[in-house]
Formats: sequence, C-alpha cells, structure tokens
Amino acid sequence: MKSLLVNPDLGYLSATPWGILAIGSYIKHIKGYEIELLDGNVEGEEGLFHKIRQKLPTLDLLGISAFSSNAPFVVNLCKMVKEENRNCKIILGGPHAILCPEETIHHPNIDFVAYSDGEETFAGLMEEMESGRHEWERVPGLLYLDNGSVVRTVPPTPVEHYPTDYTLLDERVQATFKGSMDILAGRGCPFKCTFCFNTISGQKWRGKPIEMLGEEIKSAVATYDPNRIYFRDELFFHDKKRIKELIDFYKSNNFRFKWRASIRATDFRKNILSDEILFELAEAGCETLKFGFETASDRMLKKIKKGIQLKDIINTSERFANLNRDKDRIQLNCSWIVGFPGETYEEMCATISLAGQIQMDVPNTHIIGPQNFRIYPGGELYNTVIEEYDYRVPQSLEGWAERYLKPENMNGFIDKGVHYPWLSPKAHFICSNADFFVEFAYNKRFRYIDGYKKRLFEILRPLVLFRLRHNFFAFPIDLKLACAILDFSIWTFLENSPLYSRLQENRLYKSFKQTRVFRRLVNPFIG
Repeated sequence: MKSLLVNPDLGYLSATPWGILAIGSYIKHIKGYEIELLDGNVEGEEGLFHKIRQKLPTLDLLGISAFSSNAPFVVNLCKMVKEENRNCKIILGGPHAILCPEETIHHPNIDFVAYSDGEETFAGLMEEMESGRHEWERVPGLLYLDNGSVVRTVPPTPVEHYPTDYTLLDERVQATFKGSMDILAGRGCPFKCTFCFNTISGQKWRGKPIEMLGEEIKSAVATYDPNRIYFRDELFFHDKKRIKELIDFYKSNNFRFKWRASIRATDFRKNILSDEILFELAEAGCETLKFGFETASDRMLKKIKKGIQLKDIINTSERFANLNRDKDRIQLNCSWIVGFPGETYEEMCATISLAGQIQMDVPNTHIIGPQNFRIYPGGELYNTVIEEYDYRVPQSLEGWAERYLKPENMNGFIDKGVHYPWLSPKAHFICSNADFFVEFAYNKRFRYIDGYKKRLFEILRPLVLFRLRHNFFAFPIDLKLACAILDFSIWTFLENSPLYSRLQENRLYKSFKQTRVFRRLVNPFIG
C-alpha cells in the first residue's frame, strides 16, 4: 500500500515539520514500512496540491498534521482528495485533531482522527489496511464513525525513543540545516499551566537519554555541520543531570555549533544554575535560553498555574544583565501573553511595561510578544470561560476554516483579531498591539516596516518608551496614532485613487517607472 504524510505551508522553509517527521521516522525505522513526506513549507500550497494530485491515483492513506489555523488548508485538501480518489483514506493528526477530535471526525471528508501521539495510530492503521481486515477498533488512539456513532479506541502506549530520520525531508529543507537545525531531545512537560496545549493534551515529560541524544547530535554534525542547533523541547532543562552530561559531551567532542534551549525562571536561581554552570554553558556553545515569563502579575501567574513568581522573572532578568561576558554572553529570550480571562487592564499594562523595560535594560534580549491570549478547547481554563463568559470556540472544522480565512486573525500573532467577551474595547486595543508597542524598545526596530513609517515612529518613540518605562498607558493618543500609521498604506491609497489609475495607462509614466530616478524617489519611502 502507498501512504503519504503531509504538512501545511506555514510560511518559512526552515520550519521543521515535526509531526510528520516524527511519524515518518517511526514508520520507516521501527515498523519497516515505506513512507513519503510532502511539506507545504517547501512546495507552497499550490505546488503541494499539484504533487498530491499526481500521487492520488495509487494513494491508499493520506496523513495530515495541522494546527487549528491550518483549517482552511485541511478543508480544501480533503475535498480535493475525495473528489479525485474516494477510496483514499484520510487521517488528521496534530494539535487541532487532539484538541477537537469529535467535531473533526464529523467532517464528511475525514475518515479518521488521531487524538493523541500518532506513531502507534498511523502504524496500526497501515497494518489494518495492508492486511485487509479493516478492524479499526484494534488501532490505538483512533477516532472514527461507525453508523454515525463516534468510536474512540484505547489510548496509545507511549513509544520508546527512536532516531529522527532527517533524510525524509526535502533536500531544500536539509540544505538550510547548515545554518540552523532542530533536534528533539524530549517530549511533553511536567507542569500544568492552564493555558498550555501540553496540559490539555496530557503530554508527560519524556527526555531522551544522553547516549541516544549524543548519537543524534554526532550524526547531525557529521551530516549537516550546523552552525546552530535548537533543542526543540518544551522544557529542555528539566533533567539537570543530562545538562551536565551534555556540557561534558560537547567539550569532549570539540563541537563548534551554538545551541539554544528552553528553561524555566525557577531554574535560574543560583542554587540550581550557579554562575559557574552558566559560564560552562556559554563555553559549551549555549547562546540562547528561552523562558515563558507570560505575565508581570503574581495573581495571574498563580491563576494560570505557571509555577513561577514575579520575583523569579525579576531575578532572571537581573542575572542576565549582570552575567554579560563580552560577545559570548547568553541571550535572554522570553515570551509574554496578555488578555487572559480575569486579567485586569492594569495587569495587562504592567506586563507590556515590564517586557519593554527588560528589552531596554538587559543587553542581548529578545522579546516574543506580548502575544494576544488564545483559548484552546478543553482543560480547566476553557471550562471557566464557558461557565463565566458563555464563550465557545468554533464547533466544526468548517467553523475554524472560516475563522482563519479572515486576514485580521492571521496578521502577525494568530487570533489578534478575535474579540473575547472578557476584554473591553480598551483592553482589546492594548492586547492586540502589545507586541508592536514593545518593538519601540528594540535597538534594531521595525525591520519589516516601510521606511517612511519608521521615520514617523521615531518621532513618537520617546513618548512610547516613557510609557513602557513608567507603566503609564493613560490617554494613549500617541499609541493610537502609531497604530494608525502602521495600518495605513500609502501605496494602497495611491493605487485606489482615480488619478493613479489614469496615470498607469500613460506611456511616459510606464517608461519612467523603469528608470533609476524613479527607484531613487521611491526608496526613501520603502526602506
């Protein structure tokens, strides 16, 4: 039988498609089946559809890994597959399938849903199809319809760790590994943050032993010689013993690559990670430590069960500020969220202010966000939202597709355009633009914004920095003006004008557009 695993187009070539890569590696090396992967990040959506269409006549099983934001892609792909090969079975896995399994299985073009880790599920499905038995109840981790009734099979058993086969990826993706590549050193997280996918999906922490991890690192270095490795775990530093072993392993092999990994603010206390160990980490190639700070409010940190306090965030920031060692210092990378249910406007502003202050005060810092909070179906926080605000996420795959066909929900951080009932108009404004306000604190700011806008922002910058420094967000006229400038497009304005329409038809203008003089006139406005 012929099976294919597909990843949607997420917009950048170097995005490792971990869902299909993990399952593909397991199917090929543990189960011994032939498997092929197609990645939309490489092909683009149009090219991906074309390649799938070529394979459809002989394709028996199609597996798709998708986020909720990929719902438009999933709906269109499944429709195309079923129109051209009704006998090809489709299974959807990944975050959306895990969060919304029952509503997803009711979509007429989806045959199966993998509601947990997908290795045993996809392998079991292949075995049933190849044997001709089609006894789907034997496949663990599967959801399917039987005469209109939903059948949920037993949960899959967590599989033993296995090597990742990067050769399953397109050569164009592998070519990017010289610059940077991801390695998965473990799965899941032991903490219970109420806003997190891991808590809802029940993903327990499972780290690879240093022996297996070491072999993967050596193989990656021998094959791709990456300048940088990102250990893509939810919590790389959970196993402190393994970190020390990694330092020794790095030095004994004379590696040169830089690496980055995730850690918690509570791990950054001196009695856990001393200055000596931090220096060893830097010596062993560590260039970035990634933290989820989330909020500047102790009340909200407790409410979302983050397991850290504001003092841990402050301590971490101060230690980074004091531990700078010329060009080899470790970067502080920290993410923030605003707009939690029950969060006050003052708490939101305090989070934005602290993120901006850290960006200004701690050299070699990268702020992610503050992102607008996104509610996931399932879990404690979602139940609270249903009870207190009578709020529901879309109730079908088509509903999710409709949500993510709206440009305002896919502009920058996903779901910035969603209006949650617990946010006042004032709070929605501050949350939707929080990341933009903090960007004023960057030295290298507004990299992807037209030149004329940058010049206007420079006029507003001193006042915005004053707000961030002093947590002062009253009378936000300057902030609204900055957002208006950001949203305005001089080219759209001109292109929609009657005068410009007539000008485009003029032969002299068409010739003038090809000259250096025209480009020199335009450049000040675009870069």
